[in-house]
Amino acid sequence: MEQVIDDNNQGLYYYEAGQLENASSCFRNALYGISLLRDVSIQNSDFPQFAQHICSPIKGWSLPAKSAKKTPDQGFSLPFSRIMLLQDCNAQPASLFRFNVVTLAILFNSAVVNHAYSDSHGQITEAIEAAYEGYENAFMILENLIDDPDRSSSSFSLHSKIVRAALFNNMGALFHNNLCQYSDATRCFRSYQLMMGVMDKQVLQNGFITTEELLQLSMNLLVVPITTAPSA
Repeated sequence: MEQVIDDNNQGLYYYEAGQLENASSCFRNALYGISLLRDVSIQNSDFPQFAQHICSPIKGWSLPAKSAKKTPDQGFSLPFSRIMLLQDCNAQPASLFRFNVVTLAILFNSAVVNHAYSDSHGQITEAIEAAYEGYENAFMILENLIDDPDRSSSSFSLHSKIVRAALFNNMGALFHNNLCQYSDATRCFRSYQLMMGVMDKQVLQNGFITTEELLQLSMNLLVVPITTAPSA
């Protein structure tokens, strides 16, 4: 697990520096490493069913990537552009919950990097598809984690809400900017606003996002074209 977390965090540092190709390579290595660990751990039944007082592997959030270029006033919606820094919890036994949180973080981080790469280099089909798939897979893992009995005894609760809001926002940005699915984009941005409106003070107080970023993301819904059903 230590190597997987190192690969993720190295990818984060490259991402903050705007070196998206290097970041993507690190996250690919992390995804490959976590898939190998899952296979071995499940075969050996290494994961206990429950583990109390779990340390959340999420240590914090990155700065936005330096490569971001588009702004809402140019007619583009903006993705939530921070990714997750992980920490190793060696003092505690392995748990399926902690393993799944690491997997969620790496999937989300990799998707954000692909999203940023497409936005900064033009419409890159492969990057858009990889971002979409990464967000979908991250969302499925997150839905399972929300009902996990270990969640209440960890510091994951606020991070899980941020990830959920970010997934809604970023899927909305893909639907709007890249796929021209404006109704889907509108629904995603409304879900983001509902979630972030409840916890905006928490994320600001913890330094997970700035007031300027919150303001920019709140404008996403305003730049989506209004669609109407065709007349009969």
